[in-house]
Amino acid sequence: MQKSDQPQPSAATVLLTRASHLTPDEILTKIHEGWRCVRFEFCISFLLATVRCQSGIYLTECWQQRYVCGMAYVALAILFGPWGVPWGPVWTLRAVWTNLTGGVEATDAVLAALGQNHPTPSEPSAQGS
Repeated sequence: MQKSDQPQPSAATVLLTRASHLTPDEILTKIHEGWRCVRFEFCISFLLATVRCQSGIYLTECWQQRYVCGMAYVALAILFGPWGVPWGPVWTLRAVWTNLTGGVEATDAVLAALGQNHPTPSEPSAQGS
């Protein structure tokens, strides 16, 4: 239970997995430098029921980091996902594909939670001479 004398968590600590030590300004700086916020999918099956879930949001610098973070969720989906009938195998394959291709983009949701209304800056366009 949260008491009034305890510090309230900021949007940054609530939203991001493995980045709770960063302030909202540091998160915004990293996003503007090109870092991405992503979620990973997994599913867990119980014979006749399958539950689809998403991980917390990870702040990642490059595709290799997204790939490594996603591999744990791939293993989770493969171990616990395909056992439900009929959707277990379908959602397991979808989760594995999503995680192997970099996860689900969540940068705009993080920016919105931090009070930023504009999308992440795109790649600088090549200027003709």
